[in-house]
Amino acid sequence: MSDQNYHPEPYWSDVAKLIGERQGTNVIAGDDEPYYRYKRKMFLKMLFTVPFEGKKC
Repeated sequence: MSDQNYHPEPYWSDVAKLIGERQGTNVIAGDDEPYYRYKRKMFLKMLFTVPFEGKKC
C-alpha cells in the first residue's frame, strides 16, 4: 500500500469491524497467552488514569 492510498482512520475502523465480527475470546492469534493478558491488564490500568474529560478530538 502506498502512502498516498493509506488513510488511517477508515483503515483502522475497518480493522476494528473485522475484529468485532470474530467468534470466540481471542481478538488476535496468541492474545490469550499470559504475557499478552498481563500487558493488556497493565495498559488498561494506565489508560483509565488518563483524564480525558473535556478533551477535544
